[in-house]
Amino acid sequence: MENTLAEIADSLEKGKCKKVKDLVRMAKKEGCDSGLILEKGLLKGMENVGKRFQKEMVEIPEILAITRALNGGMEALAEMSQEEI
Repeated sequence: MENTLAEIADSLEKGKCKKVKDLVRMAKKEGCDSGLILEKGLLKGMENVGKRFQKEMVEIPEILAITRALNGGMEALAEMSQEEI
């Protein structure tokens, strides 16, 4: 499960929207808690992006792709969470 969360963070940093969505769904199916996916996957990836941004190591087009990946991951997380209800 930790590997999946690390993959989510890594894929998010690379702006890979489809992969982030797939990994979030996979983590939920593995029984991972939504809060953990958010904290250790999505937010961890954004934390790393923030550090790169502060050092001016990330360009605007990358930020747009990363934002799309974050949105995709959040949508997948919301969909999977609603299925539990």
